[in-house]
Amino acid sequence: MRKVIVKGSISLTSAQIWSLITDLNMYPKYIKFVQKVGFDKPLSLRSQFSDITTIAYIPLKVTHKVDVYEKEKTLGFYVKMPITGYMKQSVKIENSGSIRTLNLTIEFDFQNKLFDFIFGRFLEKRVKEMLLYILESGKKLEYGRKT
Repeated sequence: MRKVIVKGSISLTSAQIWSLITDLNMYPKYIKFVQKVGFDKPLSLRSQFSDITTIAYIPLKVTHKVDVYEKEKTLGFYVKMPITGYMKQSVKIENSGSIRTLNLTIEFDFQNKLFDFIFGRFLEKRVKEMLLYILESGKKLEYGRKT
């Protein structure tokens, strides 16, 4: 299993952050590699949505199932990877006075040593790039700049 964590501070309120991370229509704008999102209903525990991602350079449709939903605290997704394995994604919001700390985590397991050897480092790099982009998008909003 591989794990990528990006942590950063932001002065948006927990409610503002929650609004951003649960607005599926905005994912293509704030999440690098996400091209399109499809969903039937707003996010809630056990809901699901799909996106078209280019994290592996070619467009892939990926379905996300919400497995953690604690309003204004934690949002988590389970993803079955297209060929083999799984991915778990989470955003945790920690309050510290007027500052919020965001913990963005993605862990994945190809459940196949050969796949991990061939693709593991590549996916780690791309996932980290995506998480840093999400954090930077939030910081731009914090200062009223457009992404």
